This record gives sequence, C-alpha cells and structure tokens, in this order.
Amino acid sequence: MIRLAVFDDEFVVVEGVKAILKKMHLNYEVVGVAYDGIAALDVIKQVRPDVIMTDIRMPGMDGLQLIERAKESVPEAVFIVISGFQEFEYARTALNLGVIGYIDKPITKDKINTILKKVESQIQEKKNAEEKDAQQLEDLHHLTEALTKSVQTNQSENFEENISKALDILQELYPDLETYKSESYKLICSLLGVFFEGHAAYEVDKHFPSYKNLELIHSVEEVNHYILTISDSMIKKIKVLQAGSQNQTIIKVLDYISEHYSKDFGLNELADMVKVTPSYLSQLFKEEVGTSFIKYLTQFRIKQAKELLLRGEKVAHVSQAVGYSNYRYFCELFKRYEGKTPSEYKGARKEM
Repeated sequence: MIRLAVFDDEFVVVEGVKAILKKMHLNYEVVGVAYDGIAALDVIKQVRPDVIMTDIRMPGMDGLQLIERAKESVPEAVFIVISGFQEFEYARTALNLGVIGYIDKPITKDKINTILKKVESQIQEKKNAEEKDAQQLEDLHHLTEALTKSVQTNQSENFEENISKALDILQELYPDLETYKSESYKLICSLLGVFFEGHAAYEVDKHFPSYKNLELIHSVEEVNHYILTISDSMIKKIKVLQAGSQNQTIIKVLDYISEHYSKDFGLNELADMVKVTPSYLSQLFKEEVGTSFIKYLTQFRIKQAKELLLRGEKVAHVSQAVGYSNYRYFCELFKRYEGKTPSEYKGARKEM
C-alpha cells in the first residue's frame, strides 16, 4: 500500500478524501491527517508518508512553505496540492517546486482517481528504475571482480569483453558525461593499481593516466576509446606475462612482439634492441618462455589471426595484419598449426 497523508484546514475535505479512497479501493492507505501547516509538518516527520496531499492555504504554515520544509525530512515523497479556483497562481508555484499535480476544489471521485493513478504510475516507474539500478550495480560489481581476478592471475580471456560491458553499465548508471568520465576513470585506475601491485616486472612502467586528458574529451565515444586504449595496453602486458617470464630482457622482447607483431622483424633486431647477442637472446628466450623465439612469434601471430577471422575480416587482410605479406605462405602456415586453412576455419566457426 502507498502511504498517504492529507492536510487541509477544512475537516470535510480531509474526511471526503478518506471516504473516496475507501469507496474506490485504491492502493492507498491514509497514515496521517492535519488541519494546519505546523501540525502537518509534525505528522510528516512522524509517519514519513510516500505521498503528501496538501491544501495551499492553511493556518500556521501555508502549503508551499510546508512542501519546502517537508522535503528536508522526506525528500523522496510525492506532493499533490489542493487549491481553490482563485489560487491557480499558487498552484503554478507549487508545480515549480516539483509537485506532481494539483486538485482543484470541489474534490470529486474522478479527480482523486486521476491524480492518484498518475502518482502510483510514477512511483512504480521510480521503483522499477531503482531495481534496475540495483541490478546494474550488482552486475558491475561482478564484472569488476572478474576483471580484477583476470589481472591478478594473468588471464586475458574475456577481459576486453568484460571491460566493455562494465563501461556500458557505467554509461547507463551515469548518463551525465562528467560523472561518466569520473566513474570510468576510477575503474581503469583501479585495475591498473591491481596490475602494477602484482607485477614487479612492470615497475618501471608504473604510471596512471592523467584525468586532465579526460577533461578535454567531449563525447562518450571518445571516453570509451580512451579507456579501451589503456585497457588494450594492459591486456597486451597480461598476454606477455602469460609466457611466465619475469626476466626484464625477455619481458621487453615479449612486449615488443605484442605491440609490433604485424611488422617484419627477427631475432637480430630484437637482440640489438635489448643489447645482447642473437645467440644469447635465443638461448635465454627458450629458457624463460619454454619455446623458441620463432615458434612463439608464429603462435602469437596465428592466435591474433584467429581473433581477426572470427570478427569476419577477409583472409588477405588478416595475413597482412599479422605480419605475413605472402598470402600463400600465411595460409600454409595457418593450416600447419590449426589443421584448417584460414577460410575453412572462418567458415567452420560461422556454422557453430
């Protein structure tokens, strides 16, 4: 039942509203009445009604003053004003105070039914919105937990999907752009904090994005791009750590592979980059990663190729995107590792 308080300096009006409600069997319960503004405020503080129906002109404190004072005690309450014909301007002022509507005297069954049905609909909409927000907050909590666990355990699977879902929820919960910027910034900084705390190998890279960069952004799309770019960088580092090495030289090499696998490079270029001989790097790589450099690079490229194929990219484009300018060689290599040509793999996944 919706809890209703009725305030009017005319006893007959208060009793009339009560009688109409009883006769119509509406989903309302009268939990308090008063015949002057001061007494009405005391009733509001005691019973904390969901809906307040008040006359504009009352002794002690008028209806408009009562509404302003009542909002301090029951900010979520819905207000309806009762007004006489000459009090239309007062009613207009009441509407500016956030009152949902007014009933002009004489009060009738139809007038009561119309306004209270409107109030009930509004209350239900608000309840539905609150339930939706609560569910979204719970979903966001689960997603944040999953993302945190992914960072802690170096698991990149579903990371990108989960962070996109989290951003979608934040966008619905906080439609105001500035608030959305703030909340999405908190999310990515929280994940970065977990990452750097648990991965000493990246201590040298430890830094957090400046919020000033977000302040310069003027759309949700730009915010998402900014956050996902940072997220993508973290995913690449997580994939590097999945190789299991904590050696700074190998971490640097794996980072380079993760960022530049689409380019043409070999062991010699990487050895120059980390200032060791190619033979030493080859031996160190196998010891730390558990496989040869060329095999790791090939497997990494094939994995990226599979992701692109699943997105519907053309095979020729995928070949170039993962570092193979020779289309035929790429197809032969893919089949050697996956047992299917890229086209067969792409078609088989579509049918699933």
